[in-house]
Amino acid sequence: MQVWWCLSLSLGISRARLSYPGLFSLHRFLQELAALRVYDRRVVDKGRKGRKKPLATVSFLSCALCVLFGSLRLFSLNVTAEEIESLPDVFDTGKLLYIFLAMSQLSHHTSSSSSDSIVVVDVGASGGLHHRWRSVCPRPFGILFEPDPRAFEELRQGETSGLIINTALSDRKGEIDFHVCKAQPLSSVYKPNIELMEKYFSPKYLEGFEVSKTLRIQSDTLDNQLRLHNIADVDFVKLDVQGHELAILKGAKDMLKSIVGLEVEVGFIEVYQKQPLFFEVHEFVSHLGFQLIDFEKSYSLRKGTANYGIRKGQAIFGIALYFQSPEDLVAREGLTEAKLLRAAKTYLAYGYCDIAETCCKLAMQKRIISTAGEEEIRSLLDRFKVRFHIPQFKGKQRLHRILARVTRSLGGTPVNDVDMGIGNFHERKKM
Repeated sequence: MQVWWCLSLSLGISRARLSYPGLFSLHRFLQELAALRVYDRRVVDKGRKGRKKPLATVSFLSCALCVLFGSLRLFSLNVTAEEIESLPDVFDTGKLLYIFLAMSQLSHHTSSSSSDSIVVVDVGASGGLHHRWRSVCPRPFGILFEPDPRAFEELRQGETSGLIINTALSDRKGEIDFHVCKAQPLSSVYKPNIELMEKYFSPKYLEGFEVSKTLRIQSDTLDNQLRLHNIADVDFVKLDVQGHELAILKGAKDMLKSIVGLEVEVGFIEVYQKQPLFFEVHEFVSHLGFQLIDFEKSYSLRKGTANYGIRKGQAIFGIALYFQSPEDLVAREGLTEAKLLRAAKTYLAYGYCDIAETCCKLAMQKRIISTAGEEEIRSLLDRFKVRFHIPQFKGKQRLHRILARVTRSLGGTPVNDVDMGIGNFHERKKM
């Protein structure tokens, strides 16, 4: 039995190939597995033939292993003593199973954060990382922030492509109120503006905005959290936090210097009380050198009016997509080929083949990208090329408008109309 444990630990260490991010992954795995208590002592102890104490050899190995990891973690990430104390009891032979399972998974987490994996920060990550990233990168590395306890538990059970952090973000470290709504995706730092929304939305839809409880929770800046988790380079950011986007952006100025683009939910009216509106977010992001590329708007008609056969009412909220231009990107000081390849894939994730191709051409001119890198991007671009095209004919535009009207009439959301989607992959936003 003791030989099996030693071999298991050795195998775990050899598979882990631990780096400092790997140490964080180990720490997180140990905490989660300890909380879940997935092992059964009766099964673990079945072959111990009545011995109540673990062997000295196994205890020594496990103790030395955790002391080593704890020391490195404290040295590299300034972890508090309370965090180290939350690790499982290393003198319990059964809990050695935790260490082995954690190490066996680290090869996945550390390889996912390698130089060829797109690193995406998703704030308000209910539902997990969008599948668009896997269309251009087999193993994207997601850093998912979700303060709502319900959504966080769902993410922990279903998302395996990165880090999942149960922390609220803002423009400073401190405490904030978090209003948990009946419909989880509608929860926000801001209180719902029911009086205003009653002019547009049905009572059934408004039920989702009902605040079930208000939590006083700790908040931190995105820059602080990334430093804490030893993440130095991010490619893309998605923010969907029901009006709190601007505050989070103000707490992420260091990170914004490294990203290629961001997707931000914005409001045109105060769906939430005193929330910043689109023009404030746009002004902040534009001053950082990002260009508005696309916009998905959601509309709503005034409630209680007659049916006039129209669907597009007042713009209520939307999703704005910003990119750094390929010209500005290739002009970055110290730009590496790996970063440029991830940038081109980021453009392609939203279907902007022209920007990706321009980026590739400029990089070749400046000799930033190798021939192999260019071929990789070209192969991705080939997947987007049109294989069949209907030639121009009289009445083609009219037919297009008719078919578009039929398609729109088949849709239906709590708001009266929504643009077909953001980017060149037309996918209606789920409400």
